[in-house]
Amino acid sequence: IGPHLLQAALAYSRGCLRGMGVLTDEPLIPRWVRMAGFTLHPTMRLAGQVDRSALPIVDGVREATDADRALVESVDRRVRGAARGPDHGPLMDRARLLVCDVATGSGYAFHREGTPLAVGATTREVARRLLWAVLARAAPQRPVEIARLSAEQDWAVDVGLAAGLGLHVGGYLAFRHMRPPAPYLPAAILG
Repeated sequence: IGPHLLQAALAYSRGCLRGMGVLTDEPLIPRWVRMAGFTLHPTMRLAGQVDRSALPIVDGVREATDADRALVESVDRRVRGAARGPDHGPLMDRARLLVCDVATGSGYAFHREGTPLAVGATTREVARRLLWAVLARAAPQRPVEIARLSAEQDWAVDVGLAAGLGLHVGGYLAFRHMRPPAPYLPAAILG
């Protein structure tokens, strides 16, 4: 069924120059996606309980309001090359949204109980602030996961390791006619 799903996704994206996908490490899936013209980037994930004593004080990050949608769209256009538009709806239904808009840059982080679902920022420093703010929202003793990290997300690897999370490998990010966005953590459901 995999090749048929891929063909349906490619047909749906017809007319779009760029493409991005989040893949498991199931052996056949990366093969089909690569044959469809995507470049593959192996990924890592960080998992475990946040070391509360490692959390820094983070300023400039706040809960988002409806007025921040334009900020999120602007960051996506700059970092991903395109805004998600109505696709933000599914993320908003599943997660809380934090934003950071300071003189040195801006960004956003969708999260659920201290686990980031998607992060986008115009600078690595803003991305680090947002990720620390998300991790600070994890309940003590509750495991969190930072998934879909490629080499371009070394800033997130550094934050996760400093927070006491363990590093694991598995899965891929796939890109067509684009460089991997950075600083950025893709959403599993929307890239």
